[in-house]
Amino acid sequence: MGQKRLKARKAVFILLGLIFLIPGLVVSISPVPLGFVLLLPGVTFLIIGSRQFRRWIRRRRERNSEINARIITAEDSLPGPIADPLKLTRPREHDGNLIREQNYQ
Repeated sequence: MGQKRLKARKAVFILLGLIFLIPGLVVSISPVPLGFVLLLPGVTFLIIGSRQFRRWIRRRRERNSEINARIITAEDSLPGPIADPLKLTRPREHDGNLIREQNYQ
């Protein structure tokens, strides 16, 4: 029973993430880019619900230090329910430990 609940929970988070992400992408190209308001919760839900998405974001952060620096800045200013899942995507050193924040600056 626990395994089914876990899968259902992940499916709900993925569905919510897509519900926010897709309109957020569409609205972000409008003259008034309000899509950011929808993108953040969408990405947060996808990070919580999908291990593959979390890894994909981590790889993007590892390969692009500018994006990583911007996400770190956002982590510091966003509320905990949004910032905490973003912190799960921080790049890791080769030994598997999180890279310390001072290494980014």
